[in-house]
Amino acid sequence: MEIRGRGFDRGLILTEDKFIGGNLKLFLQDSTLITPSIPLQKYRPHKNVLVVWQTVNPVGFLDEMNLEPASEVVTKKLPFRHSKKFFYDVSFQLYKAHDF
Repeated sequence: MEIRGRGFDRGLILTEDKFIGGNLKLFLQDSTLITPSIPLQKYRPHKNVLVVWQTVNPVGFLDEMNLEPASEVVTKKLPFRHSKKFFYDVSFQLYKAHDF
């Protein structure tokens, strides 16, 4: 998984929606997952934060955390699991939290 190769193996994962988050949770089980699409979630700040989205970067959801980008934005074209014709674009960026 390219995300691990860039230095993220556990921490806080912020995704744009539940679809992306649920799939990532299968591979990063030791991480805490949050999404703006589920209001009033409790979470514990982490030093390592992974933000993943398809259309809108949700990093503003974590305004209370002092986040600094730790990587550039990476965009990948991924196939749907059961289709060789359909793809979707997913972007991700790693952040480091200074005050947590």
